[in-house]
Amino acid sequence: MTLWGVNFQSCLYWEFHRMARCGVPMTAEAIKKTTDETLDGLVRMKCGVIRAHLTPADFTDGDGNLVENLWLDMMD
Repeated sequence: MTLWGVNFQSCLYWEFHRMARCGVPMTAEAIKKTTDETLDGLVRMKCGVIRAHLTPADFTDGDGNLVENLWLDMMD
């Protein structure tokens, strides 16, 4: 059996500045929409495996507790 897949990482913080210049607002809703459109494209390409890269530092504090922020909301 052969698998075809990709690594996927939603936009990093520094990328949002570039997106803002193109008119994409830095809101969870806008980021989720962009992510959904990307995932829809992968489905059309018949991608069978997606490995999502997440970093706990984006949504936890120094003690490992969840922090309510844009990044955590995006993971929804």
